[in-house]
Amino acid sequence: MSAADVDLLLRGPCVVLGSLPPQGRDLDLLVPEASLAPLRSTLSRHGWVEEGETFVRFAGGTAFAVDLVRFETWLPDVVTRTALLRDASTIPGYRHLMAPSPPHRLLLLAHRFRGGMVVDERRGARLAALDADTWARARDQAVEWGLVDALDGLRRAGADPGRRLRGVRRPRPARVISLSGLDGAGKSTQAEHLRRALEALGYDAEVAWTKLGRDPVLDRVSAPVKAAVEVVGRVRPRRGVLPAPRPTEQPDESGELRIHPGGPRPEPDSGHLARERSALLSWGWGCVVALANARTHRRAARARSGTVLICDRYVLDSSAHLRYRYPAIGRPGFPRWLVRRLSPAPRAAFLLDVSPASARARKPEQYTTRDLTRLRDLYVEESGRLGVTVVDGERPESEVAAALAEQAWRTLRRPGRLGRLRALRNR
Repeated sequence: MSAADVDLLLRGPCVVLGSLPPQGRDLDLLVPEASLAPLRSTLSRHGWVEEGETFVRFAGGTAFAVDLVRFETWLPDVVTRTALLRDASTIPGYRHLMAPSPPHRLLLLAHRFRGGMVVDERRGARLAALDADTWARARDQAVEWGLVDALDGLRRAGADPGRRLRGVRRPRPARVISLSGLDGAGKSTQAEHLRRALEALGYDAEVAWTKLGRDPVLDRVSAPVKAAVEVVGRVRPRRGVLPAPRPTEQPDESGELRIHPGGPRPEPDSGHLARERSALLSWGWGCVVALANARTHRRAARARSGTVLICDRYVLDSSAHLRYRYPAIGRPGFPRWLVRRLSPAPRAAFLLDVSPASARARKPEQYTTRDLTRLRDLYVEESGRLGVTVVDGERPESEVAAALAEQAWRTLRRPGRLGRLRALRNR
């Protein structure tokens, strides 16, 4: 899956905009109007996913994109189109992909610069490397292209790259994509596949691990909470308030569940017994864990401003595990509400659904089959309430990766809430 694959599907010459293959991670093609419809049909037949004028192929845990630009729309003048094709040369190793001449490449960049393209350090270095003759020949043709001012602006930006980025700019919040599921569902593997695919499509993507009960703030608040629990533990609990913990599990102060497979279960101290037998204390500690988890989500998004943040575990995992760890108080609605309300809303959320047997086969040291069955039921129930997309995690790894990448890419191309508000305001 590369530019060579696209070249095999072409039936006529197409001029490449931007980086030339094989260095470019995608292709921007100037396609004549007569060739556009057949090319679109050919790409669709060969499994490329269409979104507007962009076609993407997801395979091998990554992606490759082709943007089709209508030749006649971009360059309505017949003379400029003819000159561009006449002076273009076939890229070595390809049949139909054409590289514009150096002056025309400058003019195409000026066209994109006029449309809002930012000259970063990389583009600035390329522009600075061009000789004076190339700039002079481009300047001679800029009148016919109507790009005199844009070309002059591009040259100034090349001498001072990034100048459009300067000034006071509010940091753009990270766009969150969450992957949830049982331990052993394949979240970490799929998160890495998704990161690579999004980076191949031009996104700045990172992966964050945001497990419930892992925030460092819990270490600071657990000591006073434990002291309060021990005080309550000295008081004889009322009969029948709550059932004792199950014989296979023992929660600790951080809210994590420690499994003791086989052998005698360690004798819990009075603090643990008190917390398990006090609905109020269990509910209160659930709120503390929920607040800490929401804090982890917010800090992760803030630290990665402007990126696509792929969260390995998120609100769905928190909701399911809060219900699992505190079953004595029923559905801990308020702690779950805290996590959902205070965590940044994800642009896309997925549940990798696998059977308890599959999860246990992949990670046998984590939970018993009984525990995993209960957790999976909670995941499925909470996913419906939170509107999370359920993905069959039992499918082959490559198929799951392609499905996740396609859905995430389509979601990211749609404007978020702020983008929709700006669009309404500009009408």
